[in-house]
Amino acid sequence: MATTKDQRLHGWGNVPVHSCPTWRPEKRRDLPSLLKEAETVVARGAGRSYGDAALQPKGVVSTERLNHFM
Repeated sequence: MATTKDQRLHGWGNVPVHSCPTWRPEKRRDLPSLLKEAETVVARGAGRSYGDAALQPKGVVSTERLNHFM
């Protein structure tokens, strides 16, 4: 199941910084229920972009744990 908590997120350049509810699904099968639960979310990778980091005050889905193929 996906876990959620508020995190202060930023991109590689550390600007801007936003506090965002963040979901971290363990498995791909957790995504449909997460998307029904969350109002508006944006997918976020490793957060290593300079000026266009995926920040959304209403919610962020971290894809860090979904980084493998079967």
